[in-house]
Amino acid sequence: MNIVVLCAGSSTEREVSIVTGTQVCKALREKGHNARVLDVFFGDKNRETFFDGGYDLEAACALIQSDTERVAAELNQRKQFVGENVFAICEAADVVFMTSRLTALVESFKIAKVTNRIAKENVVFALAVKAAVMVLGLCGIASMWMAVFADSGVAMLCVL
Repeated sequence: MNIVVLCAGSSTEREVSIVTGTQVCKALREKGHNARVLDVFFGDKNRETFFDGGYDLEAACALIQSDTERVAAELNQRKQFVGENVFAICEAADVVFMTSRLTALVESFKIAKVTNRIAKENVVFALAVKAAVMVLGLCGIASMWMAVFADSGVAMLCVL
């Protein structure tokens, strides 16, 4: 899973954001995800290859920290606060973390597990109803309208 952890930026909390963003990225990488940190203010020139190849988290964070001195100078020259290709990289990612709270990781994994369980329950329910209507149809009890209603109703219930 390609995950972008947005950090740094142009605020006075830039250093704190870099440290916490690094921790979040490290935790995600330990879980086996392809997580990368991205400086919101400076962005990245290589949007096509952002998720490709090897990645050295410590080197990336050191590079972001070294850019801290340039923020004040560039802030006066720019008309926008978002760096190069930030939006494009976020669109290419599967998940974008924009918070420095490490508890957001735990919350997101809990939400993902619940969502996965509900999706599986919906598939089982839909197949069970369709099988029941098919058996009733073979026995001559269910009409074609009942099959259409069951199929449409189950689809609507699964979406809701």
